[in-house]
Amino acid sequence: MEEDFTNNFEKNLNKKFGKNLHNKLGLKTEYLPISNPINHVLSLMLLKKLSEQYEHGVKHIVLPASAYWTNIKSSYNDIGNLLNNAFEELEMKNPEIKGVFDSLDFESNELGNVHHKNEIWKSIIDSLSSIELYNENLEPNYDFERLFDVFTPRKLAYLVVKLLNIDKDMTVYEPFCTLGTFLVRSGNYIKECTGEFDEPYLYGQSPNKEYRLTTMLNLYFNDFFKAQVKSGNLIFNPQFLTEDGDGVRKFDRVLGSYPIIKDWGYEFAKYDPYRRFSYGVPPQKKGDYAYIEHMVASLKKDGMMGVLVPNNSLSRTNEKETKIKQLMLKRDDLIESVISLPPKVLRSTATSYSLLIINKNKREERRNQVLFIDASREYRPRKTEVTRNVIKYKHIDNIVSTYQSFKDEDNFSSVVPIEKIEKHNFSLDVSSYILPEPIESDVINPNDALSRLREIQNDKNELINNIHDTYSALNLDKGYDD
Repeated sequence: MEEDFTNNFEKNLNKKFGKNLHNKLGLKTEYLPISNPINHVLSLMLLKKLSEQYEHGVKHIVLPASAYWTNIKSSYNDIGNLLNNAFEELEMKNPEIKGVFDSLDFESNELGNVHHKNEIWKSIIDSLSSIELYNENLEPNYDFERLFDVFTPRKLAYLVVKLLNIDKDMTVYEPFCTLGTFLVRSGNYIKECTGEFDEPYLYGQSPNKEYRLTTMLNLYFNDFFKAQVKSGNLIFNPQFLTEDGDGVRKFDRVLGSYPIIKDWGYEFAKYDPYRRFSYGVPPQKKGDYAYIEHMVASLKKDGMMGVLVPNNSLSRTNEKETKIKQLMLKRDDLIESVISLPPKVLRSTATSYSLLIINKNKREERRNQVLFIDASREYRPRKTEVTRNVIKYKHIDNIVSTYQSFKDEDNFSSVVPIEKIEKHNFSLDVSSYILPEPIESDVINPNDALSRLREIQNDKNELINNIHDTYSALNLDKGYDD
């Protein structure tokens, strides 16, 4: 098994570190017999990137000699221990990242005997040595997220960031990080808007140490080394608390998604010591509003949040959830907008989602009403059955423009008074307030049909070329006898 991995790793990784990295690296890490193989390899890539930055005078953190890539590359014996020591010393020299690499073990018994361990790590180190990781012309995120089964596409996270109008002086919090997509997009958006490269104030919580490491690696590859991400169960053990510890810390912007978990912590929430459920404790088997209430409790008095919510969670009419929505709308006037998203833009689910925007400091002209936007048609159709629909920048601009104008637009947006929402039993489903666009005539325009046929043919040719490229990368283009 080790031989399969080491034989294939170099030729797949030596190609440009780009958009097909998932195929070139992700598929082959299946043959690395260790827990979290991608995190191990990416952590090594981080050391190489930091070493290259040091050579160019860019020093985000202190890099000990044991972590210099030249020293790592020249090692031949006991490599696993040397790598463990390198990460331990990296944490010792930089207290702000202490504990980040705790889930790594380059000496794991899963790797076999000492000879096998040295063989595997030496092969990977030699492969990484041929790749340039510090290059101003590379994409800022190195397509890092293509390595993972990312639930939230980057452009969708970018939409949330733009809607919340995040600024460089704001504190930004993502309460459920598995990759930190929203934090990275927030940081990069601030850089793009200001042209400044002072580190933004980024905070997050991951459900466990493995997800924390993945999130931190994503942040580090984007040069956000001062971000604070902690691990722990969000309901039972929130990590960002007030000084006296009896409440959660407040942030300017809170954004992200949340897990769908039946046993989310109902009994604990009934006596929550952090006082997060002022709108009521959600149903025992439906924890959506537990996470939403945690996010609301984490907002400053003039803060805003954006969260991805399944449509059925917005339309359900059970007593407890209806009461929560009623209080958010009528008592505190928190909900500013609900935006239905296109189908199949999120990975690993066929569930339809909307974006819920909450604003604790609504402008006067927006008080006591909610803007509903039907953005379910704002996408480029997927090319195959296994790919997702794609939100393009033009769709993002259209949604943001409509949100900012805050007015009615036929079949697309509707400003709805809270009194009308109450008549719909406080349903926040966009389809309750916006009529669907009229169905067009079935008359077919021959020129349009011919144009569409050409597009399909082009897509087919592109797919065939991609298949050929993949076979070539896996050394399968000469048949199975090689």
